[in-house]
Amino acid sequence: MAVRNLYSFNPEDAAAAQEKQRRISELGLNSEIAERLDNSRERSVEVYGDHAIVPDANKIYEAWAAKPEFQIYYDQLEAEGKAPEIIISAKNLPIDDWQDIYEPIATNQPEDAPNQLEKDATDGIGLWFKSNTSATNAYNQLYPDQTEIEWEITVIPTKGGYKDSGITNVKTEYKDIPTDITPPTLGALLTYYASHLIRREEFPEAAFSWCAETDGSDALRVGFFSIDRRVRVYWVGVGDSSAGLGVSASVRGEVGD
Repeated sequence: MAVRNLYSFNPEDAAAAQEKQRRISELGLNSEIAERLDNSRERSVEVYGDHAIVPDANKIYEAWAAKPEFQIYYDQLEAEGKAPEIIISAKNLPIDDWQDIYEPIATNQPEDAPNQLEKDATDGIGLWFKSNTSATNAYNQLYPDQTEIEWEITVIPTKGGYKDSGITNVKTEYKDIPTDITPPTLGALLTYYASHLIRREEFPEAAFSWCAETDGSDALRVGFFSIDRRVRVYWVGVGDSSAGLGVSASVRGEVGD
């Protein structure tokens, strides 16, 4: 009887691995950060499914390499024990797609999963966004073109990096980063929450955060609301001082076509 070779060599796989390593070296990336980027991309593919095509790994490597501030900020957060997370996200995904992403996450959750989502809400299962007229109108005005999806990389701290303060104070704390520290976009944070929900992971921080989307007087904010067990999106005045409202300091950059 023939014995099946469990260790068969696939030259195409080997060639692809060699090409990947060559490209990583060419861009000056270390293997650890390349692996982190691959993992972040994999998480985003899980989140977006058929709703959007996540850029290929090479585009993500190129975007990271083109913005040195990513690595600087990542290394600083890691050195400070703030557990940096890399998010690959769509900036302008239509709201209906976001609702369609969150609903099955909620309905398919096992009873023992952390951060249980409400399964029977009539105004948005898993995500309260579309039913919020002010947030919906603001999002659609800020992103009038939602046909060509724009992608970005975001680096945020997930331990001890959330600030119950204005963005000005956050910029002061991270003054050594040679770029603007900004709030993350709504798309980045919705991706962050969805990814942790899909993998049944605790949110490292679940307070509400300001988002980068603003018209100067009002801004989007988002967070997991434990009372009705949904991720909620609001459009409120930037002077709002609601309890638990702060900002997750991020460094962001676009992923090219």
